[in-house]
Amino acid sequence: MTEQSGRVAPAEQLLAAVETSVQTLRGATARDWGVRARGLENDCRAAAEHIADNLIWYAASLARQATERLAFLVRAEEDASPEQLTEVILAGGQLLATVGATVAESTRAYHPAGMTDPESLIALGAAETLLHTDDITASLGVPFDAPPDTCRWLLARLLPEAEVGADSPWQVLRWATGRAGMASRPPVVEWNWRIPPV
Repeated sequence: MTEQSGRVAPAEQLLAAVETSVQTLRGATARDWGVRARGLENDCRAAAEHIADNLIWYAASLARQATERLAFLVRAEEDASPEQLTEVILAGGQLLATVGATVAESTRAYHPAGMTDPESLIALGAAETLLHTDDITASLGVPFDAPPDTCRWLLARLLPEAEVGADSPWQVLRWATGRAGMASRPPVVEWNWRIPPV
């Protein structure tokens, strides 16, 4: 649902990120997901599981209003195909969007960076989805481009010090998280999500 102010609701931004990710990954299901995902210690299959785990874990934390880490991990069945992994990602995104859109704005839930609000966890789910999809597709040799409006929202919400200016919001998001260089900006060595409640 779009908010009355004209601003796109966080849940819609999340779904835009997840649907873009899934559409791209489905175009690469015939490739070898056993190769290591760029910048990660695990292969592309494990990176896809990690995306789903983040989405479902954030949803559960919000629903529970958890004050500490919930002790579970989402893992796909051993023989799950890449196509089936994309279904788990899509389900996780829809779950987080639904929970995030229905809990009160005053809800707080645990994240390793601190207790935070629904919008922050929804934004984190979207950011993790886009960035780890980029890690996967970079290793699979598949081009990936994220929705510009969603990237602008993520930068404003999670990395407000990273001004977009005239640059591509997706390129700035990748730069701000140490995944890509930009000729006009110094390399990013260390970075952290900014997730204080709104």
